[in-house]
Amino acid sequence: MQPLQPRRWGDLGAKFAAFISHDVDNMRSAWKAPAKAALQQRQFGRFGKLLWQHLTQPDAWDNLEAVAAQVARL
Repeated sequence: MQPLQPRRWGDLGAKFAAFISHDVDNMRSAWKAPAKAALQQRQFGRFGKLLWQHLTQPDAWDNLEAVAAQVARL
């Protein structure tokens, strides 16, 4: 039986490689944790502001197009 040879990466034969990805599980929930905290702390004004922003503006995490554009520039 032959021993396994470690795989090398790229033109320089690097011993390891890394792949960095983006987590896009749920892009429309950035408001939930701060809203829950506001309710728990009885900050009803802050909760109302967060709810209004959620209903009237794009979510802070709903930025897949911006991420794709940035990655394309790299």
